[in-house]
Amino acid sequence: MKVNLALLAAAATGAQVGAAMVASRFVVADVPPLTLALLRYSIGFCCLLPFFLETLMTPGLGVWSLPAIILVAVGLWLATRGTTASPAIIDP
Repeated sequence: MKVNLALLAAAATGAQVGAAMVASRFVVADVPPLTLALLRYSIGFCCLLPFFLETLMTPGLGVWSLPAIILVAVGLWLATRGTTASPAIIDP
């Protein structure tokens, strides 16, 4: 039986988002927002690091894709700057 990796990735993403919302609900009153954001981005960085390193090791692809990866990361950071999910988590 062949495993559909796209469906597996979608299911894993849903589980991670659900777990993050549940965890955020319990710690939002005790942890400052900056610490919570740093923790969230650190976990995301650790999850994406193996794929990034694999891309860098791919011959003919790694060095040239690095500026595009950095551009996407900075763009996402700028797009989400100043937004927070805490009102959606706190209000039932």
